[in-house]
Amino acid sequence: MRQITESESTPKADGFYMPAEFAPQDRVFMGWPNRPDTFAFGAVPAQRTYAGIANAISEFTPVVMCCNEADYDNCKAVFKDNERVTVMEMSINDAWFRDTGATFLVNGKGDKAATDWHFNAYGGLVDGLYFPWDKDAKIARKMADYVGVRTYRPDHVILEGGSITVDGEGTLIVTDSCLLSGGRTASVLVAHEPDAGDWPLYPRKYEPFSEELRAYMTKELEEYLGVEKVIWVKEGIDPEVTNGHIDDCATFIAPGVVACIWTDDPDYPFYRQCHEIYDTLVNATDAKGRKLKVYKLPMPEKPCFMSDEDVAALAKKNGTTRATASMDKAAGLDKKLIFAIGNAPTALVRLYELIEEGKISPELIIGVPVGFVNVVQSKELIMHADVPYIVAKGRKGGSNIAACIVNALLYMIDNRRD
Repeated sequence: MRQITESESTPKADGFYMPAEFAPQDRVFMGWPNRPDTFAFGAVPAQRTYAGIANAISEFTPVVMCCNEADYDNCKAVFKDNERVTVMEMSINDAWFRDTGATFLVNGKGDKAATDWHFNAYGGLVDGLYFPWDKDAKIARKMADYVGVRTYRPDHVILEGGSITVDGEGTLIVTDSCLLSGGRTASVLVAHEPDAGDWPLYPRKYEPFSEELRAYMTKELEEYLGVEKVIWVKEGIDPEVTNGHIDDCATFIAPGVVACIWTDDPDYPFYRQCHEIYDTLVNATDAKGRKLKVYKLPMPEKPCFMSDEDVAALAKKNGTTRATASMDKAAGLDKKLIFAIGNAPTALVRLYELIEEGKISPELIIGVPVGFVNVVQSKELIMHADVPYIVAKGRKGGSNIAACIVNALLYMIDNRRD
């Protein structure tokens, strides 16, 4: 399919814009984990997790799983019984398709297109994460060709999909720390280096974190995402890896409504960033002039106790599983709790016992363990406990299903606006 350069036209000029993440989707693209320096144990555990996520998504939306040639046979075998997952061979350096993939666009008339950003592995030769990134830099164009839509290519803009979030009605949120960093668009030079030598041989087009760069990026983002307003948040929470992607901090869950990370604990590593992000967003208005409704999404103090030494010791002492011991530890937390259990039925059984003993009263239980031993029985116990619950009856479930339920609840928050 044809690629349109900046000198020819832009998505906004042609009536295209990026829809919100909560808009209906035709398919979901994923990349098969492969890098041993990114994923431990030869990426095998990560592949199992990705397979579970893909199978869960495919219940609702078709999935295209892209993998390197060397992984094709294995990947194909994993999904041999799922006709809603299409395995496609595609050369990739890493598996983060949210960042490397195309930004798909619509025009409200049934037409689609895509923006093909420049990609340099999160900072290129300045502070990038891996080299080479040549295969990942071609993923967006290949995705667009697979779908059969044209691509728009900006001259210089370097970014990843995780660095942008839109409401589908003209508003975009990004972070200074990522999009104005020295390794993204600021690394573009006035002229290309003719050969190896002292770098850079030519000056930068823009200085990192300068107002000139912000103005340039704002204009380009408006043109290539079809938005009317860009809200700049100062800093994200992942400075070492992504330079602070916005998707780690905040996301639109409905037009005019944002979920934002939050903590009341001043000792939390990202306490300052959480409060700065919230303050920026709660005082912002969107492209339609609405004051943003911002929901605080509490950062977990300790989302999983399974690896804690005291939990291991308690499990050994009592002759139980770590999952069971984790429930005992959670019972000692003096705060409102939601439990999401996707694997261990023993955890669900122990949680029921603690409820019956009056030692804990969860606000909600998401109980979707998967397997055979005690799975059905553990779910039935929770259904008879005097607490709100969401369960998947029968033997099906999994951590990926638990995560999907949590995400679905977040997207439903707007139905309960004040």
